[in-house]
Amino acid sequence: TLYSLRSLLELGQLGAVRSELPERLADAEARGDRFAQNSLRTGELNLVWLARDDVEGARREVAAAERDAGTEGLPLLQTLVAQTRIDLYAGEPARAQRRVVEQWPAIERSQLLRIQHQRVTLLGLRARVALAGARLGQARAMLDEAAGFTNELARTGVAWALADAALLRGCIGQALGDSQRAAVSFDQAARDYGSCDMTLHAAIARLRFGKIVGGDEGRAAVGRSREWMAGQG
Repeated sequence: TLYSLRSLLELGQLGAVRSELPERLADAEARGDRFAQNSLRTGELNLVWLARDDVEGARREVAAAERDAGTEGLPLLQTLVAQTRIDLYAGEPARAQRRVVEQWPAIERSQLLRIQHQRVTLLGLRARVALAGARLGQARAMLDEAAGFTNELARTGVAWALADAALLRGCIGQALGDSQRAAVSFDQAARDYGSCDMTLHAAIARLRFGKIVGGDEGRAAVGRSREWMAGQG
């Protein structure tokens, strides 16, 4: 099912998602299930194409999803998440910022922010966009914006949101030149993600931690993370 694929992705099982997704998408197309097609091509699952460094493929899938399901309600949210992540991955933070600012009023009107999972996803997205935007100018203001969304994320009190908030605080600390704060936050994020069995996210946090602390401890952390990622293909 769609939710089993999303669960595998959150667990970091990219290889399993990559092998199952084409069959699930073909089945949705055969049944004429436009909602399923949109969900399989956008949102979190669009990461499958980015994980292969296939930016054009990721964009192509989003375009196909828009033709199939339109851009209202949940399809709007899922398309926004996918498109914004593609922008960030492609090194286009200004485009990502413009996109979320323009579409945020529609997201608020949709009431989707009242759904816990969607709220956590979108707050994390806004924080990442602000972080990336700090490189374009007005760095302090953008980092303050990122911190604001990160604090909102933490206030949800959800375990995986707290892990995400710790990761974002590490990124903010690093952007501010506070290596100690960043290292503590990345270490906390790695442990919190691990407690949620979110192994991909934990590996990323551990990698960031290792690169900051350096030395034998840092090299070991980076090595474990890279080894795990390589195992996912």
